Amino acid sequence: VPHRATVYAQLVESDMLWKWSQLQPIEVDGNKLQPPPAVVKCAGAPSVCDIQLSQVPPESFTPLGPICTMFRYNKPVNSAAQSYTAQFKAQTSGKAQVVLSWWDIDMDPDGNIVCTMAPSWNYSDPRTYP
Repeated sequence: VPHRATVYAQLVESDMLWKWSQLQPIEVDGNKLQPPPAVVKCAGAPSVCDIQLSQVPPESFTPLGPICTMFRYNKPVNSAAQSYTAQFKAQTSGKAQVVLSWWDIDMDPDGNIVCTMAPSWNYSDPRTYP
């Protein structure tokens, strides 16, 4: 059980990531299959795409604001139901299409054993990786 955990999120604009949640035309045996117009117009349902963000090139999205701390957990934790509110503050204009998220956990009280899912592009100096 981790001693501490933090969940981060960043609101971005990315046509590439947005298209992952949309039906796209496809060609099969020389025939182009198009989704019906009603399906194309549908905004769809919010969905989770579980990927390692280090695999997403930073040039494929535009951050609309800073990284936001969404949640912190410190042991011991109260088992009662809790809710948390965080607010994204836009720093540039664009389409709010995707929320990128990741987490860090400290496995020991001193924070010496860190497991992180933070994308590599989140660190300007690889020597600062946890």
